[in-house]
Amino acid sequence: MRNFSMKANWFLVDMLISLRVHRPAVVVIMTKFILFLILSTCLCDELHDRLERKRFYDTIGEFTLNLLRFSYSDGDTEDLLVSPVSVWNLLAVLDVGAAGNTETQSQISQVLIQLNNKTAYFAGYEYLKKTLVDTKVANADLQNRNFVFLNNSFIIRKDYKNTITNKFDAVINTLDFTSADRASKEANTIIESYLPRIFKLTSPEDFRDAIMIMCNGVFFNGFWKNRFPVLATVEETHYDEKLKMNRYVRRMHLKAKVPYLDIPYLNSTVLELPIGDEGKWVMIFVFPHRDVPLSHVYTQLRSYSLDTLVEIIDRDEVQEVDIKLPRFRLERQVVLTKPLGQMGLREAFKLDLQGGFLGIATEDIYIGDFEHMASIFVSETGVRALATTPGFDGYASKIHNGGLKAEKPFVFFLMEKPSRTPVFCGSYTFERYF
Repeated sequence: MRNFSMKANWFLVDMLISLRVHRPAVVVIMTKFILFLILSTCLCDELHDRLERKRFYDTIGEFTLNLLRFSYSDGDTEDLLVSPVSVWNLLAVLDVGAAGNTETQSQISQVLIQLNNKTAYFAGYEYLKKTLVDTKVANADLQNRNFVFLNNSFIIRKDYKNTITNKFDAVINTLDFTSADRASKEANTIIESYLPRIFKLTSPEDFRDAIMIMCNGVFFNGFWKNRFPVLATVEETHYDEKLKMNRYVRRMHLKAKVPYLDIPYLNSTVLELPIGDEGKWVMIFVFPHRDVPLSHVYTQLRSYSLDTLVEIIDRDEVQEVDIKLPRFRLERQVVLTKPLGQMGLREAFKLDLQGGFLGIATEDIYIGDFEHMASIFVSETGVRALATTPGFDGYASKIHNGGLKAEKPFVFFLMEKPSRTPVFCGSYTFERYF
């Protein structure tokens, strides 16, 4: 059986999957009536369309929280960073290639939290693309693309090729995998021609023993609506929860009117900072109360939903807050095989998988690697992030002291707010600063 692998990079997101193969192998009164019907029909269609979009976005939010929960280990002192959109993209491309009514197809749909309605599925992806990528605002930009590289000896089904090209904007190229160094160089040149800010997404090792490589790249660059004065950033002593000094942190300072509230259900305070214009992009920070671990926040968020979180933030009035945030850069590379397995995707990784991806090719293939790499840089001017796959009772209450100093690990979401879609998310533990 052959194998294909997946991988990822940065707050620029980058994902890659590599597959491997195993071989043993109508009058006035009436007119008014008609116009009424048309108007009613249009209104009904519009309402239905909105409901479908919301349901689709809700599933991505749930997928995000599941991914965070299973990617974070209780007691983990390391930072966490993932791009749910990048991972979701590759799983969606895989899903349309999974054979119908098989355990593999069922598990992928379960992880993506999607119904077996491909028409609604494709429409949902179109909503997502128009919302995240095609709708532009000043001072913030997102780029995203899927790539598929095939070994010249491997043939995929024509209908699958047409589907992922037309429905998921996949760029498909055939390369000679026997020369891994050259194949990797050619693949990276192709990726960089579409996503100039993503460099060397693939490596020669990805092409060895593989017949198919799937990648996704995501790059975000945005400026804070209220920028932190560079000269106000100072190096300060950082204390842990026991008031013990354990490191120095470069902390940014800003006084601004923003949403800032306490949410008892999460045992956390929440801060929202706008990015770019028109309220499209925001970064939401969740700061656990003292002695509340990050694992508790992740668990509570999963039963709370991101949509509910945003609604509570929107109901609250903005207030002037003295904000003190660390200036930081995170880079994390994770193998998602285990988290995805805990979410329900296990069959696709079995070396002896048979007929799991017959929608892609006639040969028996399985997922060899599913890697994800993400990077984010939070500074006085804004946020830059990149990711690749594979890669490389909750009522809110105001806080009256009006001050926020981030001193303990916190959770963050870089989000397209109208759709509640998190593009990057994770947690920062103060282990590193920049």
